[in-house]
Amino acid sequence: MKGMLKKKLPVFTALVLLTVALASSMVSAAENPAVDPALLQALAAQQAQQAANEEAARQTLLAQLAAQQAAAAQQAANEEAARQALLAQAAAAKKAAEEAAAQQQQTAAISNGTYVDVSIDTQTLTYFVNGAPVLVAPTVTGSPGRSTPRGVFAINSMIPGKYLTGPTWHVYVNRWMRFSGNCGIHDANWRKSFGGEIYKHNGSHGCVNIPYDQAVALYNMVGIGTPVIVH
Repeated sequence: MKGMLKKKLPVFTALVLLTVALASSMVSAAENPAVDPALLQALAAQQAQQAANEEAARQTLLAQLAAQQAAAAQQAANEEAARQALLAQAAAAKKAAEEAAAQQQQTAAISNGTYVDVSIDTQTLTYFVNGAPVLVAPTVTGSPGRSTPRGVFAINSMIPGKYLTGPTWHVYVNRWMRFSGNCGIHDANWRKSFGGEIYKHNGSHGCVNIPYDQAVALYNMVGIGTPVIVH
């Protein structure tokens, strides 16, 4: 019997050891369960979708902000354009009113017969007072290509002596009576003669040149606003 026990004991011990090992393995598996790869993929996909949703929401907010800023900028530009248009209209209306008033004044003066008449064809300046000529002077007007402007104007500047300066000239005049832009009536002491067809080959740069004596006399008779008709 003792021999039988000696033979069975190792087998029993082996069974006990195997049982303990299995139990230990089951406990370890319970404490560290294996992670399902499918679950990991699902979690990763969920996180990626959440990140994509957040980025899409951020981009949407940025686009909305940009649209609001663009709309505000466009509104400001429209308001500025409208303001500039109003200012331009007001300036145009003011200019038109001033021109109308000046035209009325000139028309009234002409109707009263008081104005300066410049004839390019006859190269003659005549100053009328109440319809009667009180001064007549030979002139030299602008050369072809830089002709004296034709139309109805008014004297807007009077200076008893000044230099006239341009690209190729610097001359002194004793009497200056401007009526349009840089064009005016003045004496020209560098000229030996006036009238005739001098203007066709040795004309002025657009001004109306008259002899010194007539320039002084005319200067003493006219004033700012005196109409000037060039034809």
